[in-house]
Parts: sequence; structure tokens; C-alpha cells
Amino acid sequence: MEVKSFRRIGFLYATVCFLLSTVGAIYFFRILVENEPICADIFCGHGISNAVNMVLCAISISLSLFVKAGIDEGIPGYIQVSRVFMVTRSVILILRSTYETVMLMVCQINGDDNFYTVRDEIKATVLLIIMSVICGLELWILDGVQRYVVQKSREDRHDEEGY
Repeated sequence: MEVKSFRRIGFLYATVCFLLSTVGAIYFFRILVENEPICADIFCGHGISNAVNMVLCAISISLSLFVKAGIDEGIPGYIQVSRVFMVTRSVILILRSTYETVMLMVCQINGDDNFYTVRDEIKATVLLIIMSVICGLELWILDGVQRYVVQKSREDRHDEEGY
């Protein structure tokens, strides 16, 4: 794929990330205010878990703006900061989903073959796989955006030196 096409992909990524993170932050803030846990049959996200999710969403909002600013301003450091946070966020969420999957598997090993336990285990496993794929996709997009920004800054420097 041509490096210049990552400019448009990067803007699309930043927009989608901004919108989804905003919805997520509002959702988790509402849950914190109303003090309602998000529950599966085994795993319940209570105050601290919801607060962490809300903070991750709020930081994702600002770092999606970093991606946009990095593309507009031609500063590769902004993209690098976003990549580091994106990997950290993904690792935290993947570890949480792995924990949930393992806990549900332990329940099944202990003889709880309840339909809801099996269903929740499948949902947690599918979520884990989807998050891993999305993490890889985000890394690919941000790598392409960073290559675009580096190429653009080189071209700008070359043009300035030529005049």
C-alpha cells in the first residue's frame, strides 16, 4: 500500500477512535455515577474497573487528537506517543479479557456446565480474539501513518533546503 494513502486512513482512524472513545467515556461515566456494575454471570466490572475503562477512553480521546495533529503538523513524535499508549491500552484490555476467560474455564473445570457460563466463556474468548486482531490493525495503521509523516517531513525539509 502506498504511504500517502495512510494520510486518509489515519484521519479515518483518528475520527473513529475519537467517536468510540467519547461514547465509551460517557457510558462508563454514567455507570460510575449511577453505581451500576456491568456484569456477566462470573465477572463483574465494579467501580475501579469502570473507572479504569473511563480513564482509558478519556486518554484515547486526547491521543486520537494527537494522531490528527501529528498528520497535520508533520510531527512523528505525536504518532509514536499514540502507538505506545495504544499498545498499553490493548495489553490492559487483553489481560482483563484473558483473566475473565480463564476464570470462566476454571468454573467449567470445577463442574459448572451451566449454559450461561459456557456462553460467557465463548463471548470472552471471541472478545479476546477480536481485541488482538484490532490491536494488530491499529499498529499497522499507526505504523503507516508514522511512515507517511516521516516521509512528509523529509520532503518538507528537502523543499526548504532547495530554496
